[in-house]
Amino acid sequence: MDPMFGTDGTLTDPQCWMQKQSDWYGPGSFPDQKATGESKFVVGEDVGLFYFPEIDPAIGKPVLFAGDAFMATQDRPEVRAVAQFLATPSSIETWVKSGGAISANKNTPAEWSAGNYKLETAASLIGAAPFLSFDGGDQMPPAVGTGTFWTESVDWIQNDGKNTEDVLKAIDATWPK
Repeated sequence: MDPMFGTDGTLTDPQCWMQKQSDWYGPGSFPDQKATGESKFVVGEDVGLFYFPEIDPAIGKPVLFAGDAFMATQDRPEVRAVAQFLATPSSIETWVKSGGAISANKNTPAEWSAGNYKLETAASLIGAAPFLSFDGGDQMPPAVGTGTFWTESVDWIQNDGKNTEDVLKAIDATWPK
C-alpha cells in the first residue's frame, strides 16, 4: 500500500488510488510511521477505509480471513472438553486483550479490542459478516496457493486477462497428483 503515499510521502503524488489490503495494514504500517515511529496521516481524514462492494446483496458482506484451526483426533470426554473450551471467547481472552489475536467468535466482547486499530477493525467486520471464508489460495497446497496460483494470477493481470487458458493450465499442472 506504500505507493498510495506517493513518491514524496505526502499523498500529493500517489502511485495508486486504492489498494485491497488486510486489516493488519493500518496506521502502524504507514511509510512515515515505519520510518520515524510517528504518522501524520489520520484514518478517516487522510486515508479512507471501506468495505469491498457487495457482489450479491442477498449474501451480504462476508469476510475473507486467515486463521488457525484445531482438530480432535480422538473422541474422548477430555478431548471434547478442550475442544468445547477452545470454541469460547474465554479461551482467547488474554490473547485478544494483548492485541495478539482476533476472535472469530461473534460473542467475543468488542471492548476486548478497544484501542487497538487492527483488532477494532477486524472485530467490526467479523461482527457484521454473515459468514467467514478462507481465501482460496490459503486452501490450496503450498506449491499452488503461494506458488503458481500467485505467480500466474499476477501474469494474467499484467496481460490484461488475455492469457486465461495458459494461466489456468499452468496452475492445474502444479496440483499434486
